[in-house]
Amino acid sequence: MRINIREKLILIILIITIGLTSLYTFLNVKAFIVLYKDGIKEKIYAESFYLNHTMRRVIDMGLSLGDLKGVSLECQDIVKRTPYSQYCLVAGNDGEIYYSAFSEKIDLSHIRPVIQKAIETEHEIVQLYRVSPKTSIYDFSRPIKDIRDKQIGVISVGVDSKIIKLKVWQIVRYFIIIGLLFIVFSVIAIFALFNVNFLNPLKELISGVSKFGKGELDTRIELKSEDEMNDLAEAFNKMAENLRKTMVSVEAIQKEQVRFKDIAESTGDWIWEIDKEGKYIYSSPNVENIMGYKPKETLGRYCYDFFHPDDREEFKKLSSEVFIRKEKIEGLVTRNVKKNGEIVIVETTGVPVLKENGELVAYRGVVRDITRRKKAEQQLKDAYLKLQKTQFQLIQAGKMEAVGRMASGVAHEVKNPLGIILQSINYLEKKLSEEREKDIFDVLKIAKNNIMRADGIIRALVDFSRQEELSVKPVDINKLLNDSLMLVEYRMKQEDIIIEKEITEGLPKAIIDRGKMEQVFINLLLNAIEAIGEGKGKVTLRSYVKKLTEVGYRIGRRKGEDFFELGEKVVIVEVEDSGCGIPKENLDKIFEPFFTSKDTGKGTGLGLSITKNILDMHKAIIQVESELGKGTKFIITLQIAK
Repeated sequence: MRINIREKLILIILIITIGLTSLYTFLNVKAFIVLYKDGIKEKIYAESFYLNHTMRRVIDMGLSLGDLKGVSLECQDIVKRTPYSQYCLVAGNDGEIYYSAFSEKIDLSHIRPVIQKAIETEHEIVQLYRVSPKTSIYDFSRPIKDIRDKQIGVISVGVDSKIIKLKVWQIVRYFIIIGLLFIVFSVIAIFALFNVNFLNPLKELISGVSKFGKGELDTRIELKSEDEMNDLAEAFNKMAENLRKTMVSVEAIQKEQVRFKDIAESTGDWIWEIDKEGKYIYSSPNVENIMGYKPKETLGRYCYDFFHPDDREEFKKLSSEVFIRKEKIEGLVTRNVKKNGEIVIVETTGVPVLKENGELVAYRGVVRDITRRKKAEQQLKDAYLKLQKTQFQLIQAGKMEAVGRMASGVAHEVKNPLGIILQSINYLEKKLSEEREKDIFDVLKIAKNNIMRADGIIRALVDFSRQEELSVKPVDINKLLNDSLMLVEYRMKQEDIIIEKEITEGLPKAIIDRGKMEQVFINLLLNAIEAIGEGKGKVTLRSYVKKLTEVGYRIGRRKGEDFFELGEKVVIVEVEDSGCGIPKENLDKIFEPFFTSKDTGKGTGLGLSITKNILDMHKAIIQVESELGKGTKFIITLQIAK
């Protein structure tokens, strides 16, 4: 139930008035009880004074207390004259009751302790005691003394306590009537003042506030009083004016917020704000598209919590430095980890938010997912490198085509003069004596060796450029390896190189051109010898059958590109040395024509190019594995004869 202010005020006034009246009545009733009790005591003592005086005179004449006559009648008169009197007794110092008068029967066992206490007290005394659950008696006792002022007994008069309660109730009723009249008058007077000075102005205030609450922002309250209510009205008017201005600003801010929200949700970027400690305090909905987290899941977390673990410490330190210097964040590219564990590459841009005194408050910015862009850039870069490599290969192919076209001409134009020069040197060697013309003979020998070397180069060029048809047939690879090894075995012994063979017996025959494949094996064995150089080393030959189970170089189902299919069985030949190894940057170049890492004059750079050319003609594969300082292994994959 709703209680208005008027009802509350009336209730408060009633409670206060009743409380004060009750307190006043209680204090006055208590005083009245004492006063009325004293009045009864004085009256009783006055009634008993004559009896006391008479007994004192008679006793002075030599009679004892028990010899007196007419005392009982006097006691009866006292009982009759005293309202609500219960008894009148005369007792000696020994406690014996000599005379008594009762208005109604009372058990003396209740009275004797009271009489005894009055005798022992030896002066006037008032005692209250209970004779039944509903009846209490005030006993008024005073001593009887002789002429020498010695106590010889007591006179006791008992009065029912109801007389005091009756008088108290009369007083209470009087005060209640007065209090009610006072309450009624106070309520009427206060209510009138309350209406004029408080309630009416309050109604105007409530009315004004209600109108203002309904949107009437121009509402103002005018009061004619010059008290606190007027001050309250003026305060309301100021508040209303300020609030009206604020509402205009709020509407503008709300429009900006709606515009910002529309932009934040329409863009594909993650718009964020972090406090000066680096914790997110705002994330736009697009954080879920980029990182997989809902906006509320990012709040309270540090910005570097989402970095890749390998980059976290580095960027945490970088963030701290940027915060200290209050710098802008421009194009910061990082690897972030999505909620599902995927890696996403993002670009972050942000600006510091500063107070007027320059203190850093926060950072605001945008995170953009550039994973696709980075992948496209990498693909473009790889394509560019592949294009460069293809371009280089085309250039080399052009060179090789030119070399091929020139090879026949070179063979006739260079080889024939070299032959004539070689015959001339042979003629001179026969005419000269090696003992007498040793210097000339040595010069001729040097010239002859270089002519032979030039002839070898010419022959290699012719072999490289020659597109002869292969004469393929099933060949025992193990036998071919042993025959090839016999041709270089002498040189290996000279170089103190150990030959280790891991040949698998019973290999199926391979479909090859025996002569050209022998050239391949000899070339690889000679390269192994030269790679070992001076000092003891080891060359290992292996042969075995293998089933192709993985897609690889020239292995797969690409028509026109792959030499072998998955699941196909092949013969593998490995030539491994313990030499110096090939630097990693040279592994992609060793099969290029004229590439050599040997000293000038020690190689043409055509050996491995011719080897690969022969294997390509066989639709075979050659691969290389090498580790600098530990050795090199060439792996040849050959087709098995059907």
